[in-house]
Amino acid sequence: FFSASYCVGVVGRMSLATGFVKRFLFVLLVLNAEGAGQASAPAVRRSATARATTAESGRSSPTSRLPHVRVRRGRRRERSRREMLGCVGVEIMIMASSALLTQKASASSSSSSSSSPRSIGFPLAPLGDIKRIGAEKRNHVGVEELKNILATAIRDGQYFINPGAMPLDVFDDGCRFKDPTTDVVGLSRYVKALGVLFDPARSSVTLDSIRVSNPNQIVATWRQEGYLKLPWNPYVPPYESQTTWTLDPSSGLITMQEHKWSISAFEALRETFTPHA
Repeated sequence: FFSASYCVGVVGRMSLATGFVKRFLFVLLVLNAEGAGQASAPAVRRSATARATTAESGRSSPTSRLPHVRVRRGRRRERSRREMLGCVGVEIMIMASSALLTQKASASSSSSSSSSPRSIGFPLAPLGDIKRIGAEKRNHVGVEELKNILATAIRDGQYFINPGAMPLDVFDDGCRFKDPTTDVVGLSRYVKALGVLFDPARSSVTLDSIRVSNPNQIVATWRQEGYLKLPWNPYVPPYESQTTWTLDPSSGLITMQEHKWSISAFEALRETFTPHA
């Protein structure tokens, strides 16, 4: 199973992201095929039983007189499906972890040869090109006023889970957004990523503190928890984060936002792919 899914990911020298998607789709196809096979099996057995009954002039199948046999078979089918679901979960964790480690290794090996920002994580959705969004930029707002703008956007607007409350006019369109699992360049791309992550109706952000650390930097600590917008309804328990915003001295706009979490990147990925009732 794992070998087949790995082959799907490497055929044609596809990129890491493409391999991730194709292996994930392969897992879903196998799961659907398993479900379809289990759904059709009873009909096949009933047809075979009917033919045997006709051929033997009214003699019934022994299993038809033994309900406990059918119960055991049903339990075996259910156990097989649970094992398949377990394989799916393991496969997803392998794909996510290997993608993260490979990207980090690639970024580390090339950092000495290039000063441009590189992605060390992987977005969970296509983010498109960088586009200009929001109202006219508010240059040279002042670091203290900017701190108050960010505090309001987090405390009242919950902008880390609600992209509609993000103060777009104080962010540079080419701003870099970094956390332990993703590294996204472009304000429009980050806003799109926010829109597919947390469900604002079932998630929350609590601002603990925010301060100006130097004339070009603002630091905040906050807590977050909630549900992700994924079919398996994953829940992220409360965790703490420290965010640093870096300003461009020439424009006063934010050019870098970096999160540091109280949980590891692996723990974040595990929670992302853990189903919740």
